[in-house]
Amino acid sequence: MTDQTLNSIDLRQLRALRAVVRTGSFHRAASQLGYTQSAISQQIKALEGHIGDQLLERTGTRTPAIPTRVGWIVLRHADAIFAQLEELGNDLAQLDHGVKGSVRIGFFQSVGATVLPRIVRQVAQQMPDVELVLHEAECDASLQAMVAIGDLDMTFAINALGEDVLDSTALFDDPTVLLTRADDPLAEGGTVAVSALWDRRIATFGASAHQRAVEDRLRHGDRSPVTIRSNDNATLAGVVASGSAVAVMSRLSVQDACGDGLVAVAVAGLPARTVSLARHRDRPLDPAATAVFELVVAECAGHSFPEPAPPARPSLRLLPGEAPRAAGE
Repeated sequence: MTDQTLNSIDLRQLRALRAVVRTGSFHRAASQLGYTQSAISQQIKALEGHIGDQLLERTGTRTPAIPTRVGWIVLRHADAIFAQLEELGNDLAQLDHGVKGSVRIGFFQSVGATVLPRIVRQVAQQMPDVELVLHEAECDASLQAMVAIGDLDMTFAINALGEDVLDSTALFDDPTVLLTRADDPLAEGGTVAVSALWDRRIATFGASAHQRAVEDRLRHGDRSPVTIRSNDNATLAGVVASGSAVAVMSRLSVQDACGDGLVAVAVAGLPARTVSLARHRDRPLDPAATAVFELVVAECAGHSFPEPAPPARPSLRLLPGEAPRAAGE
């Protein structure tokens, strides 16, 4: 069978096959489609000629029309073709009446607190008929898995991707910084050397590919200074405020904590993480999701981080029963 033979198949022939199988007879299929019974028979015969095989069992006029093994294969592809045509009609209707529909977006905490509100505002202004369904998770790995199986249209992610079926568009780089108290000597300089952290207790995020790269740089010999882990940014900031540890976090994750007795300091030699927007490689986005995807990329293209607050020494909020600490204590 050649491609030219397959290209000769008429949609009316496939529609006739579907109607015969669904109604169980040529007569009922003819009534449903508005043809004569002989016209339906001719359509099926022509389709069998293109395929080169029998598509329906010839069991008599009073028994239901049953597809052959080849007929079931053709029917399965016919259903997919008509489903695609229905999607085409829906997409064209959306273009005629403006972008509509639901778009499912995955995000993690720091994006939800800083980047996502601006995206939501822009979608509301530019696409008032689009519904955003937002799903938050602690780790982007679970969000990537949801895109891979079709539960999300797209997700914010950290490169490198853990799902082979995804493609991503880089949005911006998120530097790795040190969050510490303003009365800590480490807050006095503009940049901290990794070696200055070797004898400090460090709080940081849970395991990930990017996190492993950061901790490889922090490691001193066989010792890792990481003693506390949490994927909750407020928890890590609270640990730092208590004086129990300093925190190695992303700049995006500490934006809300800075200026309240805590400061973010650059750390020389620690890799930044790349925040990206991931989607399924082989599953096309509908017009609404495509429009939102493009809006997110455009909105994040100019993303920049504000300069850290100067390391002044404002009064710190103390925990119940906590005495003020001397600088460097």
